[in-house]
Amino acid sequence: LPPPPLPPPPAPPPPSPPPPTPPPPHLPILVTQDGVSLNEALAVSTFGAPLTITITSGLHENDPIIINASTPATEIWILGEAGASLQQPQNGMPLMTIEQGSPAVYVNGLTLLGGAIVRVEGGRISFSDCAFIGQPRNARLLQKIRSTSPVFVIPPGPPSSPTPADRPLSVHGGEVRVDLATFRELKDNGAILVTAGILHMSESELLRCHADRGAALRVIGGKVTVETTKFEDNQASLSGGAIQADGGVVTLRNQTQLKGNSAPRGQGATMFVSKGGKLLYVLPAPIAHYVSIPDGSNVARIAHGSYDPDFPYPCAPGVLGNSFDTAAQSSPWCTSPCPAGYSCGGATSNATPCGKGVYCPEGSAAPRDCPAGYVGQQEQMKYEKECVPCSPGHSCQAGSSTQTPCAL
Repeated sequence: LPPPPLPPPPAPPPPSPPPPTPPPPHLPILVTQDGVSLNEALAVSTFGAPLTITITSGLHENDPIIINASTPATEIWILGEAGASLQQPQNGMPLMTIEQGSPAVYVNGLTLLGGAIVRVEGGRISFSDCAFIGQPRNARLLQKIRSTSPVFVIPPGPPSSPTPADRPLSVHGGEVRVDLATFRELKDNGAILVTAGILHMSESELLRCHADRGAALRVIGGKVTVETTKFEDNQASLSGGAIQADGGVVTLRNQTQLKGNSAPRGQGATMFVSKGGKLLYVLPAPIAHYVSIPDGSNVARIAHGSYDPDFPYPCAPGVLGNSFDTAAQSSPWCTSPCPAGYSCGGATSNATPCGKGVYCPEGSAAPRDCPAGYVGQQEQMKYEKECVPCSPGHSCQAGSSTQTPCAL
């Protein structure tokens, strides 16, 4: 018989797909005081390509900047060299407005001076290692620049205004992220206003800002999350020294601290929560601090009203707070009473050993002197009975650690 026919050869493999088109390179542009301005740099962006703008050291003034859906770049990076700063436009308009449909914007290493306003209506913008400063670093230079034309100053909104005046960071929509930022000495309208959208802030500080309500942060709507951030020495003329929550949801978390802020008595030196607002604190608090959480969870739901004391609350004198555990930060008992032989002042995470001449029962806020006629020759004594009588021929004042021989 003839051999069977051979099978047909296998079909050739399909051709490999072409390699993917690499993303277009960032188009780098340098903004200098005497050359290209930030507005001109944004104008040269091209469709389908990211844009990187580096701003050189020094004070830069710009016309108002608007980034919206017609901006051709796929994303915009604005990078500041050391000492680079932008000043509020002379016409009083926001320095930068981010509108709905804009490309993502990333701002790094810039200082915004004189209350320069960034208004976010949509899109997404991130700030990293930036500073919003109320007073310019070189006031004389700024005065020289402005001497040829008047400056329009945006007045603060009236207390009953449903839409207060814009602040240096005003979020009316979109998504904003702020990391490693400083808001300092921002007068009149305070630091941050949120009416809608999302704000996430971390590892930042808001210091010595002034406004009528919510000097550092006022929230009328939207969702705000703040973590590992310090609010200190802010002042409101009406209410909410640091924070006022009139609407939306504000979540403070991860050791965020409000300290030394002020407002009229009973109007929330630290914070004011209106009936329409919601404010939460999520543990951990700073070490040696607590919030009252009766349900045993790690979330405190702050009731409507005004809060004058620093927040979270410092552990009381005589109490030790040396743990981040929920149980140690959800009641005024903190970790435990100060151990015998040690003293604990307010907000103590490391108990202080009692020295000689004094004794410290459990829960001591401060050492207690051995009485007159007795001497305390050992350290870390726990009870008065450990003080020993002064030897004959010697005298011992209260709190003595040594005996003094009597004169002959």
